[in-house]
Amino acid sequence: MNEEIEQLKDTLASMRTELDELKSRLARISRYVTVDNEDDDGVERVYMECTDFTLRPAHDRRQIAAHVGAGQQGVYFDLHYPGMEHNMHTAIRLSVDEEGVPHVQVFGRDWKTRLELMVQNDHGLAAVLGAEGAPGAVMRALPGGGSVAVLQPDGRTRGVLFHQDGGEEGQGAQEKASSTDLLFASAQGSTVLKLHTDGTSSFMAAGTPAQPDGAVLGMGPDGGSLMLHSKENKNSISMMCGELISCLKMHPGKVPDGNDGLSLLAGDFGSSIELHDEKGAQRVDISALGGGAGLVFLKDGEDEALALRHAPGSHSSLSMRGGSKAEGVFLFANDETAFVKVTSPDDETCHISASVAKGSPSLMVTDGSRPLVMAGRTEHGGVICAYGLKEAEGGIASLSGGPLGGELAICSNDGTRLMTLHSTDHGGRMLINNDLGMQRVTLAAYDEAGSMVLNNTGSNGLIATVTPEGGRLTLLDPEGKMLAQLP
Repeated sequence: MNEEIEQLKDTLASMRTELDELKSRLARISRYVTVDNEDDDGVERVYMECTDFTLRPAHDRRQIAAHVGAGQQGVYFDLHYPGMEHNMHTAIRLSVDEEGVPHVQVFGRDWKTRLELMVQNDHGLAAVLGAEGAPGAVMRALPGGGSVAVLQPDGRTRGVLFHQDGGEEGQGAQEKASSTDLLFASAQGSTVLKLHTDGTSSFMAAGTPAQPDGAVLGMGPDGGSLMLHSKENKNSISMMCGELISCLKMHPGKVPDGNDGLSLLAGDFGSSIELHDEKGAQRVDISALGGGAGLVFLKDGEDEALALRHAPGSHSSLSMRGGSKAEGVFLFANDETAFVKVTSPDDETCHISASVAKGSPSLMVTDGSRPLVMAGRTEHGGVICAYGLKEAEGGIASLSGGPLGGELAICSNDGTRLMTLHSTDHGGRMLINNDLGMQRVTLAAYDEAGSMVLNNTGSNGLIATVTPEGGRLTLLDPEGKMLAQLP
């Protein structure tokens, strides 16, 4: 009986020890688990507080479904793949690092990250990755905007969509407009395609890694433009269309510098075409301006070689030059006059000109400052005049036609007639005058008769006539009285 009592005492002591340990454990547990059932709503609430938490599925306690922990590096919450090796393969991790930055990671079954969400400089960032954790795409928020980048497996960017809000660039600076850009790059990271807009203008640049702006298409408030460049920018095409003007330029180099190979312009002022040679010198100018039109071929020094022009309501003209600066050939016509002029290549004062003004034609041959030959018309017919070369000595000869016959006149350089040969309705007549133009000799044919008259100071001195009856010679004194007569 005593032995049984002693055993009972030992059992009670052991149970007391175990109870004390259980109480101690419950006391420690109660520090982290609190049951609150004193709320007015009668809902029992359980509060837990710990440094590490592991959640296992009820059907397989060997697996870890979730794991929550905290340490010097921050706090984390892991969700695990079921049935994976080591029973702790993380699928999703939510964490906050020691600096208070939140972070979300989604892992593949190869332990490599597939999705990453985090805060960077108080802005969100999301990264999507492919097999073996290869970079795929990155989306991030930036001050005043954001960007989305598509990456190739080595991490180099292949495409970027970027937006930036506007605002002042600096104190007192002009406000910058909001802009959106889309860029595509080559495998080496060089930009090959760019799209840009700032709300008021847009452009697209397409090219190659060595030439990212081989083609540029733009549109702004004033109109659109297009630029095309050859390899190494040796030749280019520039097109622009604005509110008042549109143009097309084909030129060497990247930027037109005035030495364009081809230039076409059109606007409310008219249109024009310019052609340049391989050295950049302008050679052809075709224009339709102000209702008129023109075609100009140029030679070295921008001198006109050939120019064809029409001015509405005014005139039309054609000018041709040879190798010299002399005018060469010039044609002009308006409502009243048609004019042609041919100039010597080595002397601009030597030329032939012809004109018709209001039904009156004329021709002029000029050498130096004086005309040499003039041909035209008078009231009764045509006239030709030949002029001497020397001003002091050269005379003038003219040949003209009349209603009954023609006339040949030989004059001094001042126009004084010295000899006249002309025809009448009865025959021919020749008049010889002195240096003052006073008649002194007359030779004439009248029907079947002929005569010669010599005079002095206006008085006849000798008259010789021939008629069918024979010849007669008459001598007169200064008063005109007959002195003698034969027969």
